[in-house]
Amino acid sequence: MLITMDKLTRKDIDRILYSALRAVYRFEREKVDCFGLTYQEIYLLQYLIITGQASISSLSNELKVPLFSASRIVARLEDMRLVHKEKDPADRRSTLVSLTDEGIKTVSEVEEHTFRIVTGNLSSYDYDTVRTFINTALHLKDILNVEDR
Repeated sequence: MLITMDKLTRKDIDRILYSALRAVYRFEREKVDCFGLTYQEIYLLQYLIITGQASISSLSNELKVPLFSASRIVARLEDMRLVHKEKDPADRRSTLVSLTDEGIKTVSEVEEHTFRIVTGNLSSYDYDTVRTFINTALHLKDILNVEDR
């Protein structure tokens, strides 16, 4: 089914976005159930695998949560031995958070789980559909006007 912008109504967009939200929500819920981590904890661990380390303040900004909430998330992950905290040598008032070996292993397991599901499911689609999926995923932040901060 080919959808053109001139034919899309507000109701169509609402349904499409809800369908996408529902799919992503259920996909992420499965990971939450499988790994015993909250969505925010999984996101934080995946963020740290990319950044290497981050201050609690920058984690608060990335997660879009108050500083005390980010501190609680980090404390829980530290209790689980997935992250390590240390004072920032450049600013002793700041605390840096990084992944432990167990945290790196957990992120690897989460990402492998995701990879298996997505590649397994994409293998049943034709090249153009896969290309469209990848293009949409790459441009989703722009389509939704979500800024990187």
